[in-house]
This record gives sequence, C-alpha cells and structure tokens, in this order.
Amino acid sequence: MNRLQDLQGRKRLHLDINSQMDEMYPIAHALSSKLRLQIIMLIGHKTMNVNELAQKMDVPLSTISLNVSVLEKAGLIYTESQPGARGTMKLCSRVTDLLTMNLVASEKRPQYGGEISMPVGHYVGVQYIQPTCGLASGTQFLGTEDNSGSFYLPSRFDAEIVWFAQGLLMYHFPTMQFRGVALESIEISFEACSEAINYRNEWESDISLTINDKQIGTWVCPGDFGGRRGVRNPEWWSDSSTQYGHLKTWRVDESGSYLDLQRCSDVKLSDLNLQTGDHFSMQVGVRPDALHVGGMNLFGSSFGDYQQDILLRYEYH
Repeated sequence: MNRLQDLQGRKRLHLDINSQMDEMYPIAHALSSKLRLQIIMLIGHKTMNVNELAQKMDVPLSTISLNVSVLEKAGLIYTESQPGARGTMKLCSRVTDLLTMNLVASEKRPQYGGEISMPVGHYVGVQYIQPTCGLASGTQFLGTEDNSGSFYLPSRFDAEIVWFAQGLLMYHFPTMQFRGVALESIEISFEACSEAINYRNEWESDISLTINDKQIGTWVCPGDFGGRRGVRNPEWWSDSSTQYGHLKTWRVDESGSYLDLQRCSDVKLSDLNLQTGDHFSMQVGVRPDALHVGGMNLFGSSFGDYQQDILLRYEYH
C-alpha cells in the first residue's frame, strides 16, 4: 500500500484499482459499516481502549471487539494490548488520516514493479558523524552512546534505529532488477525526524537525499518528535527519548524528483545511471554545511510509527 504523509503531516493511503484490487477489498469492507466509521472518528485525535469505545457508543464489548478486529485487518487502525482492571484490553490508534482510491481502469501498457527493503543498520559508509549519536537494536543499545566509533561495530547490522546530530549514511542497492526492462520510476521511503537531546518537537533539520552523487532534494524536518510513545517502540525504550518520525517518500521519474508528491528538484531518472554497474548508492543525512544542522533519527521496523525499514520501490514495463 502506498502510505505517504502530506505537507500537514497527515497520514495518507492511496490505492489504485489497476494494481491494488486485493488490498482495496478489505478496506472497502471495513468502511461499509456505520459502526466502524464511528470507531474511526472517535480515535481520530486520541487512542481509546475497547472498553472506552463500548461505553462511549453504548454497544456491547463483544461487538466493539469484532469490529475493531475488522478495522485492524484492513490496516486502518493499530491495536496493542495494555493491562486492565480485568486482564488485558486493546488500545486502538488510527494509522490513516486520508484515504484516496483510483477507480479508473488504466488503458496504458502493462506496468510492473517490485520493492527491496534495506535495514537501517546495513549502511556501507558513514561521514561527518557527530554526537549526540548512537544505534540500538530492538532489544538494546549497540556500542557506546555519543561515540562515533560505534557506527563501525559489526553489531550495527542489528540496528533498528540510528541517530546523530550531524552526518551521512551511505547504502548500496542492487541494480540487477533493472536489467533488460524499461525503468519508469523509483521511490525511496523511510521514517525519520531531527535529533536533539531527549526530544524537541520544534527542532529544524535539513535532511538530504543523494543518489549516485545527484542530490535529489532536502527535507526541512520540523522537529525531533516525542511526548507520546511511538507505535512500534520496544518497551525498554525510554519515554524521554525520541519516539517517532514522519514517513517521507522520494520519487524520481523522467519528469523530475518529488518529495511526498511535491517537486523538489529537476533530477530525472535518466540522470541517475541506475542501469549500469551492479549497484547504486544512496546517501541520506545532514551535511555539515546545511542551513539547519539539527541531526537525524532514522527508524527501522521496530521503532517509530511504521513497520518498515528503508524501502525502495520501482516501476517498469
């Protein structure tokens, strides 16, 4: 599913009937009930457990539980268990704010695609790393906090979150999947935010993305986000630390480069030379000469709000 964030930070989900009919069906089914629509409305601005929903809507708890399960399976809400007065209960959060569906059948030539997931700890090079900095897996810190030497430890491959006040990470993606096809676009998405001590919701940072030495664009991240738990964060992660980021999607095709559907540079797909060599390089981070040197947190699938690592998507025909 193509989940993005718009410029207001709202979580968007776009579905296309030409390629995502199987994903559209459970969502359409989930939205076909007035009761389930009311549940989505109630958890629009705060999390609620199933008991609170049942009391608010004056509906049996069993009915609420059944409908919450339908919404969760459709990917419209997220639930996690929390201790209650009588055992455990589900805490419900909404994960989609805006939903769009393209229902027009395409008459274009057949188009195909694929994706590659890159764990955040699988970088092949680092530059300019400055404290505050560190890495953590889903179970523990890796190396020593605020020591750039930790970024070279073999255990870095287990990292699920990486942070630094300044610096760049380089990743290599294979290009074998681009051979012998007419490549039409690539997208790279990841969850990120700025990096301050503990967290600061207003703390700007210029996070840039470069592919094969071509600068795709720069995102001015508004802050290092905390104040509520990240949906995916492990229990041992401190409440006073960074909690979540924004999911950003960078797209390059023959018309130019885009960040969350907004044009960010004139770099075209053909400028990147992606179909030569056995890999391409992607560099992401905060440069020393940036206007806002506010650091970066890069989230893997076990931290933040989104269950994904760095994700490369590509389309071809």
